[in-house]
Amino acid sequence: MASIMGQSSKIIKVRKKDELYFVSYIRKSDHQKFDYKIKIDGNKILWANIDGRWRDSKYDEKITFVEKDNKLEIIQTFDYNSQDIQEYKIGD
Repeated sequence: MASIMGQSSKIIKVRKKDELYFVSYIRKSDHQKFDYKIKIDGNKILWANIDGRWRDSKYDEKITFVEKDNKLEIIQTFDYNSQDIQEYKIGD
């Protein structure tokens, strides 16, 4: 969610329940809290607002990840195959 929402990974809080991850953070600029749910299937990531729809329609970006050399790449693929890739050191 840090990558998708353009936030620092240091403010993200995560808890796992069954097969879902629940992610939250408080935005520094206005102290607003955001809550999301995440499903991971292989290297694919699906997300939704805590009480919203899963972002899995043909109009939503596709999110995948790759782990390599103690780093994690989050890859958002948009229409027309444009991509945004964010890299994180594992553990950050």
